[in-house]
Amino acid sequence: MPSIQHHRKMVKNQCKANTKTGGRCKNRTGPKNQFCVMHSRENQERAVHYSVFGGLIGHLVGASIGGGVLGALVGALASSKEAPVWRKKRVFVSYDFDADQRIKHAVVAQSQHPKARFEVVDGSLKEAAPDDEWVKRAERKIKNADLVLVLLGRHTYRATGVLTEIQIAKKLNVPIVQLIGYSDSSCRVIKGAGRVYEWNWKNLEKIFATTVHKV
Repeated sequence: MPSIQHHRKMVKNQCKANTKTGGRCKNRTGPKNQFCVMHSRENQERAVHYSVFGGLIGHLVGASIGGGVLGALVGALASSKEAPVWRKKRVFVSYDFDADQRIKHAVVAQSQHPKARFEVVDGSLKEAAPDDEWVKRAERKIKNADLVLVLLGRHTYRATGVLTEIQIAKKLNVPIVQLIGYSDSSCRVIKGAGRVYEWNWKNLEKIFATTVHKV
């Protein structure tokens, strides 16, 4: 029978990763490592994949979000120990369709990172002057979301579609927050459209940690 000392050593050397079901991995760690061989290999592969992924996002957004801030955000997370398991919040992205496609695509890309607490379920419709049918379609999309995320660009404050979507969210009691899309230019805040956040990973975690998830 193993001694108490041997039992403690086994626990100490247990892999620190979580399994897909949320339990603790029962494998032993490798030499001078916190993870077993299998999870060490997975972490290395994930680091390489998301370093490249982060660089691509930074290139996509470019100087418009402060010289590749998103690339750094996503790439930096590649070295994390293990992605936790949680229920992702459903997000409707409201943005100036004609002017801010790039930052919308960047949000979608960021939502696909394993550590992201949210998923983009839909976004603004292209419509210069929303009619009744447009409003009905927007209502259906926003109703299915946990949160409306308004991406603030240079002209978002006067984008007819965005302003209409904000009113719809208020009517449906769907929470709204504003995210500053550009660090190198002025982004006018929309009055009455929720709290304003700078675009960084810490703020995204804060936003989606406090958002109520619909059943």
